[in-house]
Amino acid sequence: MNLITMSDIQAITGMEDEVLASLVDYAESQASYLLGYLKEESKTEQIYLWDANDVIKLDQRPITAISSITSQESASSGASTVSSNCYRSLLKEGLIIFDQAIPENYTINVTYTRGWNQTTVPDIVKVFLCALVIQHYYSLFPGVQSTSQTIISKKIGAVEIKYSNADPKSSKSLSAWIDELATLIKSGSTLPDAV
Repeated sequence: MNLITMSDIQAITGMEDEVLASLVDYAESQASYLLGYLKEESKTEQIYLWDANDVIKLDQRPITAISSITSQESASSGASTVSSNCYRSLLKEGLIIFDQAIPENYTINVTYTRGWNQTTVPDIVKVFLCALVIQHYYSLFPGVQSTSQTIISKKIGAVEIKYSNADPKSSKSLSAWIDELATLIKSGSTLPDAV
């Protein structure tokens, strides 16, 4: 099941061409490549603690949920489950903060979920996927402009003048927006409620 639907594309872009719906699978494949993940998946990360520590930072972020954490003193000892009452997590940052320090020479296994399904996908990922769909759509029509420009409106008396701001700093290609959105998603950022 795709993370966005045609109604998402219409709501975000205002475009209604049915060709857009056929490009969603391709956009999701590209998004998965750019982010390193996209759809909900379970991962386990193993961390060896050289020193006692009460904070662990996971390599893969953002994380949507932590399933379990186990600690193991040595390969010959059994792993024990860390109770969810004994730690707090900052999922977007990939941080786990323990109430008490885990001793040195322990191995910590964290099983977590990253990625999204159609009901959990945040607005920033929807915008990112729509931008990829639009980029693929524009590639079907060479010569179509795919940059953003700021429209400036000035009212002098009863006359209103609208023009495009030609400042190159205010104009970005669709590819630049896609790269910026990918960076924001990887860092765990979200969009304001404007979408």
